[in-house]
Amino acid sequence: MRMERDWKEEIGIERKAQVSTVVIVETEDRFRIKELIEAVKTRYVPLFASKEAKHVVKADPWEGLIDLRTGDRIEGEGASFPFAEPGLIGQLRQIDRMVKSETTAVFIMGITNSDLAKSVSIALQNWAYHDRVFEMQSTIFVITPDSELFDEYTRKCSIVVAAPFSTAEERRRILKEIIHDLNTRRPDLNLQYDEMVVVTGAGLTLHDFESVVLKSISEYRAVRVEATTAHKMKLMKKYGFTLTYPKLGWEAIGGYETLKEYIKQNIINIIRDEKAREWGVGATRGILMFGIGGTGKSLFAKVMAKELGLPFIKVSSADLFRGIVGETERRVRQLQKVAEENAPCIVFVDEIDQLGLRRDMVAITDSGVSRRVTNMLMDWLGDDERKSIIVGATNVIEQLDPAFMRAGRFDDKIPFFPPDFEARKEIIKVHTSVVRKIPSKLRERDLDIIAKWTKYYTGAEIERLCLAAARLARACGDDYVTLKHFEAALDEASIDLNKRQKELEEFINTAKAYASNKRLLRLQMEEFKKKEAEADARLQALLKSL
Repeated sequence: MRMERDWKEEIGIERKAQVSTVVIVETEDRFRIKELIEAVKTRYVPLFASKEAKHVVKADPWEGLIDLRTGDRIEGEGASFPFAEPGLIGQLRQIDRMVKSETTAVFIMGITNSDLAKSVSIALQNWAYHDRVFEMQSTIFVITPDSELFDEYTRKCSIVVAAPFSTAEERRRILKEIIHDLNTRRPDLNLQYDEMVVVTGAGLTLHDFESVVLKSISEYRAVRVEATTAHKMKLMKKYGFTLTYPKLGWEAIGGYETLKEYIKQNIINIIRDEKAREWGVGATRGILMFGIGGTGKSLFAKVMAKELGLPFIKVSSADLFRGIVGETERRVRQLQKVAEENAPCIVFVDEIDQLGLRRDMVAITDSGVSRRVTNMLMDWLGDDERKSIIVGATNVIEQLDPAFMRAGRFDDKIPFFPPDFEARKEIIKVHTSVVRKIPSKLRERDLDIIAKWTKYYTGAEIERLCLAAARLARACGDDYVTLKHFEAALDEASIDLNKRQKELEEFINTAKAYASNKRLLRLQMEEFKKKEAEADARLQALLKSL
């Protein structure tokens, strides 16, 4: 159960409905934990029960049992021992006596690994539906970063809640309080409020937001937006994802006019169109890009993010599939949580085929993790409440599970061809004057010759060629890149053009089978053939003139 606002009241509704006496709260945020404890201490009635809690107790793996009203340690059999010690059973027995004899609210803290979760699960299962605990109106709150640390049955008999990260109003309040407090104590700082810090703080917990503001002040003696975004990027790396705010738009993509126009008209403009939203005609929130590797799929996704002004979260399937048992599923859940907290945003999943393989292609040695991950992603893709736009990329669409690709999950399945003649020329220009500044003395006919030489090359391979030519120019001590440097760089290239031509023929057959928009596919194929034919004619004319 995931909630944006009034999460404590939502818990109260579930608890007073006698759904369970055990509440598993997913959070690591000390602000949220403190907020919940304060609500229990001051508003147990009417928020969670009709009888006041006689005891409000914290059970901590290190500190033992603590009375949260007095701060005193609770004495009793095993009560003073931390969870990691042999006193665990005694500590749980003490809690058992309290929740069954008097109205008691217990916070079991720091369940951060599966061993600790397993240790307390039997007790939680007993308390969840116990008549005496219901009668006493006691409640057991379990604080953990991940409810999936518990077994399925324990989760089933508990109220499971994910505490929200932070709201704009909460971030605004924290920022104003920090500025007011520091300006009062240190007038020389003269800190200024910046609403963009609040906006870019979306997706941070309250604790993280406070930390990034204080760090910005400590480093720059000012509250800076760059500090917020840099901290978010750092946090994403910790989770195994990459967060960026792309700076280059359509100018970074050479050629591909048909595909650009399709994405502008059918995705970007529709997302911006208020009238379309009024009609209930929203843009697709699931886009699957497929084609030969290096044809610009990730670049198109980045440009979409830039044109829409959205954060760009990149995920590598290979990075998700690593670690101990259960770690992959945990990363996928974390991805969903982080993406939705940063939404609207674009989530780009590279090599998505690794996450959505057909059943007959899953290795026989697989422990079931592939199927669980596929199901998790399918649930997320099909969620009507999802606000993030998911863009998947694959070189082998035929290996994906058909259920994974159905309408409602990936509505747009877009083929990516290698760049045509004109696109190759534009890519050379982009990589010598837009993405990077490489001085060149390439005339139009030089570009025609290079584009002809690089038939069937992908955009990524042309980029590497530009870099190789630039390095050769510098190795020769030249101040400009010329045709001779590209010719020398091509001599070093190791691309089998016959093999690439066969790959392209196979790709066209695959695209005919899987592309969701047959008109787009037809226009792409016509554009590719037309540009190549025009190039052949132009070069023949050039040779005649020479």
